[in-house]
Amino acid sequence: MRATELWLVRHGESTANVAAAEAEREGHDVIQTKFRDAEVPLSPLGEQQATALRGWLADQFDDGQCVLVAAHDAVILPFLDVCNELMEQQSLDFSLTHTVTNASVTKLLRPSNEGPWTEHPGIHDAAIH
Repeated sequence: MRATELWLVRHGESTANVAAAEAEREGHDVIQTKFRDAEVPLSPLGEQQATALRGWLADQFDDGQCVLVAAHDAVILPFLDVCNELMEQQSLDFSLTHTVTNASVTKLLRPSNEGPWTEHPGIHDAAIH
């Protein structure tokens, strides 16, 4: 049996996200963080986002045909490119106008197991912003 739902989840706000926003505000080119990328902890807001997301996601899966991908936006955007069958220039244009916000969820559906994936229209609070 193939998956009919693909859920793309961006991690909650990290301390590096906080440092990046601060560096941008101050006009700095370098983000100050003492952690390697894979070891960066969540910020207090990120912890709250993760807890809220965990509770919300617990009620979403019911038939075993769902795939959940929790990742950085650098992974989620290529997933969307493939699922939306975007060509290279379309992908570049899309990435210039879309970001994946912290703790966001994008739900893609393909009920027939064939053809392109479509974004679920009912999850506006979890759409790509």
